[in-house]
Amino acid sequence: IGSGQWMLPGGGLKRLETPVAAASRELFEEAGLQVQPAILQSIGMRPFRRHGLHYNVHYFIAKTTDTQAGVSARNLEIHQMAWSPLGTTPPNCSPEITSAIKLARRMDLLS
Repeated sequence: IGSGQWMLPGGGLKRLETPVAAASRELFEEAGLQVQPAILQSIGMRPFRRHGLHYNVHYFIAKTTDTQAGVSARNLEIHQMAWSPLGTTPPNCSPEITSAIKLARRMDLLS
């Protein structure tokens, strides 16, 4: 928050929530995208450290041809939203985006 970088939607797990269910919920809460957990494919998990705290960051991918439906900045955490061409790294992006793109490329999911 407040980093001035492009970031992925995300957040913590609620009690008894699975990582894929949390990803689906966060996509809706932060971006207005309704994505069923069943179409989210896990592309990996990486440990991450920020502000002295340790996190397990789970990455998911879902393909869509509808790049505008339901997209809106839904809360004060988000200043601006944009789609980026498949497999490209936007300028001024967070390390999380770079990691997610590398994971997806290794699994040959960006074609």
